Amino acid sequence: MGKILVSGLVNLEMSVPVNSFPVDYSPITYLFNGISTAVSGVGYNVFCALESLGDSVRPCSVTGRDLAALVIARAFMEKKAETDFLFPILDKTCTSCVLFDDQGRRRIFCDLTGVQKVTLPEKIFDSLVSGIDGVVLCNTNFNRKLLDYLCGKDLPVFTDVHVLSDVHDSYNSPFMKRADVLFLSHENVPGNHEEFLIRLYHEYRNKIIVLGQGSLGAMLLDGEKREIYTMESVLPRPLVNTLGAGDALFSSFVHFYLKKFSPLDALKYAVTFAGWKIGESGGSKGFCTGEECSCTVRKQATENKR
Repeated sequence: MGKILVSGLVNLEMSVPVNSFPVDYSPITYLFNGISTAVSGVGYNVFCALESLGDSVRPCSVTGRDLAALVIARAFMEKKAETDFLFPILDKTCTSCVLFDDQGRRRIFCDLTGVQKVTLPEKIFDSLVSGIDGVVLCNTNFNRKLLDYLCGKDLPVFTDVHVLSDVHDSYNSPFMKRADVLFLSHENVPGNHEEFLIRLYHEYRNKIIVLGQGSLGAMLLDGEKREIYTMESVLPRPLVNTLGAGDALFSSFVHFYLKKFSPLDALKYAVTFAGWKIGESGGSKGFCTGEECSCTVRKQATENKR
């Protein structure tokens, strides 16, 4: 396999544990080794997951001209990643704060700063996709010109639109139209989930559509077979924080799908990978390797036969 291009949001994230929701008012709460700060964002989460699985990944994103941007650049350099396509064109790097409890619930505050008002420089697109076997294109505004460029390229495009309630959503429609493999969350899907996936397929004709369903697992529509499948969730280790579970499901599916796994097998491994990931706090942490994922799948298959 060559490289996978991941173009998406990267930010600095702070995770804070809370006892319950809603959070009771208190002027100050003292925690000891409870609060963590790390580089995160969908683009970085997917990058880290794919790297953990053994893929060669080319990251692309925008940052600010501030201290947070230096932290992000260092995080990529420590992973020996390319940094040629990290563009410090924002005044302020995106940041987020995540409150989470021990039941898996979370509340995310995300400061997008000016990220929706900038775009990637078109002159870099040819070199950006050189040697690339697949593109993970996050649904952020700075990717729109790259999206147009990819409409003329024979490259598989993977997109996660996250929360969606309308098949004809004007913001996400161009991304859904180009995506060969489309992911979304069940959280705002109205009515019957299967019917919603069928409507998406009739509108955009994606090869694969996957609906993440949290603790219920996932649902997959195979456009070639015209079949819908369901996959139960897997929890190989105790739950700590569900933050980043969707990104883990998405990125691991990309990995196994590009390795020529069948869509259903790719989803089986992806559900296992995501289940492992939520045993650790932080969107960009807690990923297992490809071998660890395979061993876990085999172990579960053996246990299911008993």
